[in-house]
Amino acid sequence: FFREKADAERFLTEHVRTSSDPLHRRRHEVLFCLERLDQIGIPLHEVVEFYLRHGAKQTNPPLADAIRGFLDQKRQVGRGGHYLSWMQSVLDHFHRFVGKDAKVGHVSTDDVRKFAYVEHGHTNAVTKANVLRHLNVFFNYCRRHDLIGFNPVEKVERPTIKFRPPAVLAPDDFAQLLNHCHA
Repeated sequence: FFREKADAERFLTEHVRTSSDPLHRRRHEVLFCLERLDQIGIPLHEVVEFYLRHGAKQTNPPLADAIRGFLDQKRQVGRGGHYLSWMQSVLDHFHRFVGKDAKVGHVSTDDVRKFAYVEHGHTNAVTKANVLRHLNVFFNYCRRHDLIGFNPVEKVERPTIKFRPPAVLAPDDFAQLLNHCHA
């Protein structure tokens, strides 16, 4: 291979990674991540681009802090008690669902989808749509305040709500209603 030992040593220092090399130290992590990306067919450069564009936020507060800030702001702008009560109920339930230690930036579209369609699987389509609407408002707030890079609710399919024509009173129904009023 090499004519002299010095040539071999020079080749090793130029071409072989050593344990002090950062890539060598992190090779297992890199290979694990590449294998995961290969399973879903996404190239590494797309992940890096997405993260740099959307997810590289300096702040990633606990979900509880983001919820508290959101509700405080809604109180300050004069939202009513009924609105605040429903929002807090949905957000507290979601917080318990994803885990008490969850960070707002770690919530995924899959977390939202499971919460709406599995955790609320027993509810009707209108309730699921309302849950998604409440979460969407919250995550839009987080995005506007640079707590997250993208809204995880955006890509969740909304449930189909069947149209039911409104009930209409016929003239005979009005007459019957008036008769009961006079009685």
